Amino acid sequence: MAKIPKNYNITDTSTATLMNAIRNSASPTYQSLVPEVTLERSSWQKVGSMIIDNPLLENEFYHNLANQIAFVYGSSKAFRSRYRRFQKGIIELGELVEEFFVEVAKPNRYNPDIAESEVFKRVISDVHTAIYEINVKTFYKSTISREQIAGAFTTSQGVYDLVGDIFQSMVNGKEVDDMNLIKYLLGRLCLDGNIKIVTVPETSDSDQSKSYTVAKIMKEHFNNMTFPRADYNRAGVLNWSTKDRMTFMLTTAFDATYSIDVLSASFQLTYTDFMGQVEQIDSFSNVDFKRLNQMLVEAGAAEVPEYTSEEKQALDKIVALTFDDGLIQVFARLFRWEDIRNPQGLYWNNYLHYWALYASSPFAPAVAYATEGGSVTGVTVSPTAVTLPVGASIYLEPEVEGTGFFSKEVMYMSDSPEEVTVDKNGRVTNISKTSGTANINIASKQDSSKTAKCVVTGANVTA
Repeated sequence: MAKIPKNYNITDTSTATLMNAIRNSASPTYQSLVPEVTLERSSWQKVGSMIIDNPLLENEFYHNLANQIAFVYGSSKAFRSRYRRFQKGIIELGELVEEFFVEVAKPNRYNPDIAESEVFKRVISDVHTAIYEINVKTFYKSTISREQIAGAFTTSQGVYDLVGDIFQSMVNGKEVDDMNLIKYLLGRLCLDGNIKIVTVPETSDSDQSKSYTVAKIMKEHFNNMTFPRADYNRAGVLNWSTKDRMTFMLTTAFDATYSIDVLSASFQLTYTDFMGQVEQIDSFSNVDFKRLNQMLVEAGAAEVPEYTSEEKQALDKIVALTFDDGLIQVFARLFRWEDIRNPQGLYWNNYLHYWALYASSPFAPAVAYATEGGSVTGVTVSPTAVTLPVGASIYLEPEVEGTGFFSKEVMYMSDSPEEVTVDKNGRVTNISKTSGTANINIASKQDSSKTAKCVVTGANVTA
């Protein structure tokens, strides 16, 4: 089971208190050489000079400060960052996470005449799975100089400030990458047609009347997602969410223009409760692809392509998302701190190794609101014609083209299903057709008028 590190706070930040805490957990040798300090400045400055002048004491002081205070404090802060709602925790074993979704049981008509024969008949659950794999293996690094350690003994909160110097830049780096990757993940879902897109009117500071229209639209879909529906998740399963599990992700422009008071009232939430479920995002198109590729791409592998100008324009039309908290799946596999002293350079290097998986659940309800929608312009398929012997199968490769936000999902249909079948994944199988042709029709789910066709010619099995 994934675990979140406990919330850890330093309640007494004085240099004297922290120096004594390090002494209490140090080796007997350290304790025999380093006396306890008082709150008097002269006391902790004198002992601090003693530590700095002895390399063995200095090394033990820093190692204990880093491992017992700084790294513990840093772990707590790393899992309570801006998008902490999506952090599922640290998994202990393996590099895969499997999510199971079991469809709701079907109703059965009561019939006592067949009860005796069916009482022990099994009902196989309709189970769907999604497998997520570790896709981030990175590390962050910071350096602390001897001068920084010496400086920690000059002010009443100097050691506490040193704690922040040790871990803060690494935790900040992880938080930046968290936001960057989650932003890309949500943007890609929208561009690939994997999140339902609903259009809302564009408004301005001078025209707040449209805020009520936007609130009405958002309220309708918010309520819809609390009922069993198959049209709000990309897996097409019967699923729903609850109000306390919903996240509102608003762009900063939307937050500045639309009346939050109106929105919170529409959802029958107090302003405080509503804002407690709100996450902000500057822009879905503002992704740092250099950092993204440093996190996601292994050496020698193809890089994640940057957004095209058309994709950026489309993403800038998104003003808000509403989704179940299960949509974003972030699991840490390895979260490990290390420190090592460089005696030649008289400094310490600190490392945060971070392995994780970032994914999206195909079962979680979600909807995006944009000031401009999109349309499907055409559907193509490869191959357009194929000869299949009886018993043989082939997978079709459809491609949907469009503008703005559009669904890339298609529907398949055979005009001779008794002889040639096609499943929802585009797998065509010749059951019994030895001659003649059958048509496999492919249509866009978003616009069924946009179609393509593959002609299947039947043939006998060759020896």
